[in-house]
Amino acid sequence: MRTGSVAVCTVALTLSALVAGPAARALEEPPPSVSPSVGVTPAPSPDPSLEPSPDSTVTSAPEPRAILPGSVKLEGSPASGRSIQAVVADWEPDVAVSFQWLRNGVPVDGATSASHLITAADAGVTLNVRVTGAREGSESVHVMSGPLMVPDQLSGSTPTIAGSAVQGGTVTALAGAWPAGATLSYQWLRNGTDIAGATQPTYVLTAADGGQKVSVRVTGTLAGHLDAVRTSAQVLVLRTLTTAAPKLTGTVKVGSVLTAQPGAWVAGTSFTYQWLRNGAPIAGAVAAGYKLGPSDAARTIAVRVTGTKAGYAPASRASGAVTVPRVLAAAVPTYTGKALLGTVLAAKNGAWTAGTTFRYQWYRNGAAIAGGTRSTYTLASADLGARLTLRVSGSKAGYSPETRLSGKSGVIRRPAPVLWRQNDPRWANIRVGIALLGPSGCVPTATAMALWSEGIKTSPYGVAVTMNRLGDYNRTVSGAGSRSIVAAARYYGVKATPITNVAALRASLKSGHSVVALMRGPGSITWPGTTHAITLSGYSANGSTYVRNPYAGTVNDWYHTDTLWFYQSLDSFDRNAGAVFWQIG
Repeated sequence: MRTGSVAVCTVALTLSALVAGPAARALEEPPPSVSPSVGVTPAPSPDPSLEPSPDSTVTSAPEPRAILPGSVKLEGSPASGRSIQAVVADWEPDVAVSFQWLRNGVPVDGATSASHLITAADAGVTLNVRVTGAREGSESVHVMSGPLMVPDQLSGSTPTIAGSAVQGGTVTALAGAWPAGATLSYQWLRNGTDIAGATQPTYVLTAADGGQKVSVRVTGTLAGHLDAVRTSAQVLVLRTLTTAAPKLTGTVKVGSVLTAQPGAWVAGTSFTYQWLRNGAPIAGAVAAGYKLGPSDAARTIAVRVTGTKAGYAPASRASGAVTVPRVLAAAVPTYTGKALLGTVLAAKNGAWTAGTTFRYQWYRNGAAIAGGTRSTYTLASADLGARLTLRVSGSKAGYSPETRLSGKSGVIRRPAPVLWRQNDPRWANIRVGIALLGPSGCVPTATAMALWSEGIKTSPYGVAVTMNRLGDYNRTVSGAGSRSIVAAARYYGVKATPITNVAALRASLKSGHSVVALMRGPGSITWPGTTHAITLSGYSANGSTYVRNPYAGTVNDWYHTDTLWFYQSLDSFDRNAGAVFWQIG
């Protein structure tokens, strides 16, 4: 075998060297003599027990076998991220090989495998690998590969990220400066892990990115250079706030306060506000409420609500805009007319903006009067004892409506009855029914005076016609009974109440009502044997009331109620409605 011949040869060479060397020559020369003067101690006599016996055999240690070195070569392309392989051959089977990579002749720490991954640290250097062959009992041998030149590292900038780092936003990789001709590729990462398919310079952030950190890795390649890999700093992707369009509450009118209602946002959102006039921010208007001022008239007002929350992107929503009407010039209304039943009150609007349209509402003691919606109002019996006010509402296109309230009227009272004369030439000679009004018209005339005190401004002639048509006046006999009094009162919309005792008479007069009475005396009121109608009104502390007699030339004066009650008519025709004293109203 070859290995045996090598060993024999090695042994032969070793023996020849020993024979030919100094040791051999020493065997041929006698030992030098030792002078006693140098103080050398004589050698001790040999120990016979240590002498080998004539029968013993001496065995020599085997000589180590030399390792025949094999070969090593490098395979692979020195490019970034690729590995160079150390390929060994022709080493003896029982020889263990190990590797040490060298960079410019200097061992690379930890680079002791059969392959070497090219990194930026290898750029522009010479790589070798040293293979060491080892076998137990043999001296190790070393074999060095040929050199491998690694290209220079491609230079490039660290990328940055631009854009809106919020869910749904688009971010863009800004690669920075790279050498001309370099080809760049991109990979977006979420929390350091590649995002599948995200290999473009731009990336649309998804819901999965919310609350995560995103970065981009840019790889530059250029022929003759190692690839360069640069990774940007991470950016936190903010979640998207759920928002709602704010709404405005309040009256859109100069002087009123509008309030912003944000609507439904993510729980825990904090809000800030900015009010806008014609789309531009209003200086200092940053509260949830805003008081409309004169400068807002004829302009649009809106509010922009901005919501913020940790981990979320701020979001803003604007309300719909409202147009603030101009201010309508208005005045406090007044009215003409006395506070007496039957009086027509007429509204006086005062100075308003030209072209204003008006609406009216009359009030009785603060309550709206049904049907009292005209500019005029006739005081009726329901108004007695009350105070009236008038509300005027003005409106005009482009202006805010305005309402003004008048002052209160005086207490509404009955007017003093007028003194009508049945023989007044204006109607005395007018025939109504079977007779002239003059000699027969005491009942219509007295009733007309009582109606006047209820605000019903009619004449004796008008009442006479009504009594003739609806009652018994001048129908079959000259004159009228109490039935005509009731019919006329009903026609004019007032109540005729029969009075059946003197106490009721006094109570009626105290309350301010007028009373129509059919009398048979005393002589100052009518002639004996006749009956006559008079009007009573007012009441004094001594129990008297004032008599207005419709017959010309008779006395109009105060009479005691007891006297009047005593002289009431006893005629059945006068009593045909059940009484001869009638409260009107």
